[in-house]
Amino acid sequence: MSGTRRDFLRRVAQAGGYRATYLTMQAMGLLGTAAVAEPLALEPSALHGTKVVVLGAGMAGLSAAYELCKAGYDCAVLEARDRVGGRNWTVRPRTRLDMTDGSRQICDFDEGLYWNAGAARLPSHHQAILGYCRELGIALEVVVNTSRGALLHNPAANDGRPIELRQAINDARGEISELLGKAINRGALDEELSAHDKERMLAFLQHYGDLSPDLRYDGSTRSGYKTLPGPAEEVGVRRDPVPLGVLLDADMWTAMLFEENFAQQATMFQPVGGMDRIAEAFAKKLGSVVRLGSEVTAVRRTNSGVSISFVDKQAGRHNAIEAAYCIVTIPLKVLQGIECDFSRLSSRHPRRRLRQRRQDRMAVAPVLGSRRAHLRRNFMDDRSDHPSLVSQRPLLFGEGDFARRLCDRPTSGRSSKQAAPRTVRHVARGSRGFASRPELGAREANGSCLEQGALQPRLRRAIP
Repeated sequence: MSGTRRDFLRRVAQAGGYRATYLTMQAMGLLGTAAVAEPLALEPSALHGTKVVVLGAGMAGLSAAYELCKAGYDCAVLEARDRVGGRNWTVRPRTRLDMTDGSRQICDFDEGLYWNAGAARLPSHHQAILGYCRELGIALEVVVNTSRGALLHNPAANDGRPIELRQAINDARGEISELLGKAINRGALDEELSAHDKERMLAFLQHYGDLSPDLRYDGSTRSGYKTLPGPAEEVGVRRDPVPLGVLLDADMWTAMLFEENFAQQATMFQPVGGMDRIAEAFAKKLGSVVRLGSEVTAVRRTNSGVSISFVDKQAGRHNAIEAAYCIVTIPLKVLQGIECDFSRLSSRHPRRRLRQRRQDRMAVAPVLGSRRAHLRRNFMDDRSDHPSLVSQRPLLFGEGDFARRLCDRPTSGRSSKQAAPRTVRHVARGSRGFASRPELGAREANGSCLEQGALQPRLRRAIP
């Protein structure tokens, strides 16, 4: 059968649903396993004292510097802002936000309140960052990511009346179970189910959907009560079921499935006191390695490595620092406005790009860390021109041999068999940034593929 991997996975999804597709992608090497997170292993000894400059003090930059410092490298982290963490940002009382147009906002929350403006949770499968929390002594607490008492409201549905999530979920389950029971009793599934299987399926549906003995759904106490139960014989009055037509409205059933998303499933965690505790713990370990208020203005190659020009915003001075290597973790849109001389790798022809890379001492490679970047073409289907998401890794600039050694080693969150992709197929300017199209054997960490950003703003009170 001809076709692409995308075609094959679409057929798997049609036959077995989400879980079958997910397991198939793991078996094909397109996703990593959720349970394995081994520490990054960098060779010490001969590489001790080598100078490395890391641009950006977000999670990727901090973790890169942390691992390199442990291996004996002489690191410096340059961060333009007056804080660490990048998109991992927690807003607290008196937090200042300076806008690019010169305006400023000051947070006036009450004392003890905070808001995770960026990342808001740690799913249980994010083993690498959970491992760092354990290593750095960061206390974690459980995040209640969803509530069955939450209200779903669509002004165009149910006469504008909100529906509790518990009722939406259980009424949908009951009414779908009733429909399936009717289909089985009418012989619609005789070819798919044996007589014994039909009997067992009907018994299952009766319990799954809370159906009556004649397989009718007349409502369920699972959906809540109009009158709550009281003492003695006050058993309560259950709610009338919501019509299935209301629940089929897209604005209703999408909310019902929120917690089923792999990245949203319990148990979820956050550091006690806010997500920025992780970045602060990295910064505390790194100490003077992190230089805040250092805005990079140029990245240039030298005979021995790389030279970074930057402005010390506190002192108002222009400085420069030279190193053997430079790891760039700043956003690609920001990188576009910085003077750099490594753009020769932007050729569109694969063999020409590879030849240029071999000829150039300034290698570009994905290393350490994981977030999102846009693909110019989808690596799962060479015939598709639609952008998709893969993990974004910081770009490493320096001599090619060092870049290759780092790429050939497993990063945090991967087993030894899950090496990072060994080629960067495309580096482009603009909002599309760079795209890494991994080879068939290269595996992407599942957390980086699935993480899709923060939830709605929520205020929390810090726990002392």
